[in-house]
Amino acid sequence: MLQRLDFFGECSLSGLFHLILAVNRCRRLIALSHGVSAENMSPALGHVEGSVLQLIEEQPKTIGWLADNVGIEQSWMSRSVTGMVKRKLVSARRTVSDARAKEVSLAPKGEKALADSRDVISKITSDLVKPVLSAIEARDLERFFSRLNDTLGVATSKSRTGLPALHVEFNRLARALGVFGGDVLGSGLSFLETHILHLVSLDQGSEVPFFQIERSLAHGQSTVSRALLRLLEKGLLENTQDRTDERASLWSFTAAGRQKWVDLAERGETFLHRGLGEFGAEEQSKFDLLLARLIADRPIRKSSSTNASRVILRRTADSAAGAVDFELVHDADACGKARIETGPSGKVRKVIIEGEGLNEKQLTSVVRSIFRTQRALRKQK
Repeated sequence: MLQRLDFFGECSLSGLFHLILAVNRCRRLIALSHGVSAENMSPALGHVEGSVLQLIEEQPKTIGWLADNVGIEQSWMSRSVTGMVKRKLVSARRTVSDARAKEVSLAPKGEKALADSRDVISKITSDLVKPVLSAIEARDLERFFSRLNDTLGVATSKSRTGLPALHVEFNRLARALGVFGGDVLGSGLSFLETHILHLVSLDQGSEVPFFQIERSLAHGQSTVSRALLRLLEKGLLENTQDRTDERASLWSFTAAGRQKWVDLAERGETFLHRGLGEFGAEEQSKFDLLLARLIADRPIRKSSSTNASRVILRRTADSAAGAVDFELVHDADACGKARIETGPSGKVRKVIIEGEGLNEKQLTSVVRSIFRTQRALRKQK
């Protein structure tokens, strides 16, 4: 559930860095309902591709210039342009003045993709803002972000984006935080890795199931798995197996990971509060309130790509002799219960499932999980 995050008590804002992370997560979930994942600009364009098309809309630019203005290495930009040429979004040719440099220009297919992406982003921004903010409040929030970015010295876009102003200003701040460069505030962590640490921190020492991390981040299962493994290799997270579901893993901080998150959160707060110097106390309070309202509980359409059908089994503490009881959980809400009754040898004698609104796929998954769990319990004995 999306909720207001109050981390810093009497500070001028209720954890500005945390609020911005939460707003971005909310924006991801809304984007996913439009078929757009991660920071992509449309189902057909990633962030780098969309940024390139914006920057070359009025006139061609060199790969080096594009790399500098998107904020990525030139080799990365070169690979991205090569892929865009293959997809016929852009054309690239050697410049007259320097045979080593390539100039990138917009192709007709790229023009259409750019127009389509603007339409998608406008819908995403509208879905984020309109249910919770009035037009005047949305404009106030955009001005707050603009002033914050200007005070922090964040560069403005050098292209005519044609995108909602709030989206543009939020992306300016995201770029300053290192979201698109894969190094948030010099921590050596990608934005996805930062989001994972943020989610683990919300559980205050508890182990967080993989499915909860995956659902909250609106990324694919393989993408989240790779990010978790990187954090495991860095010694920031540790994982254990869920005793009630041998397929499921539980994730928690190591001592080093907890300290890494504390340091990163403090660095984020220091960086962002540096930009609040010209904001009065009343303005800061209003900025805090508007951000918090963006992440208030709201119905969000689910994309068909999400793992919405999965039902998780949680073993309950109290069970009668010769029985094992489970709670069925779907989207973090209880949706039924199950019981295994066993004979003296430990073999399953009866399975009882009571659930509300379970479809055939979910019911099959529950039955399989029950038998896997029972096998695991027999091995422990």
